[in-house]
Amino acid sequence: MIAGGERVELARDQSPKLSEVCFANPVRADIMLNGRKVAGAAQRRTRAGLLHQGSIQRVDLGNGLAERFARELSNVRSEESLDKSLLERAEKIAEQKYATQNWLQRR
Repeated sequence: MIAGGERVELARDQSPKLSEVCFANPVRADIMLNGRKVAGAAQRRTRAGLLHQGSIQRVDLGNGLAERFARELSNVRSEESLDKSLLERAEKIAEQKYATQNWLQRR
């Protein structure tokens, strides 16, 4: 599909894992834009319940896709912007905790 001059397609095959970063690793049915993963989801089931998580990168297709998608998912929604200092703090925590070998090898 072509949207706003961009090529949008589904990832077809599971690619080799390139990184621990989700958007660096497209898997089957993720949404791709010009060869780059822009949307995907995952599920995890445990005895305690089911977690469904999905993410859409900030991509403007010029056709209101993000707004239409959000409207379909919920009648009550809001878009929030995070303060720059909060984002910087989150990046620091992620680097100090989630980027360590101890965290990445934990099971």
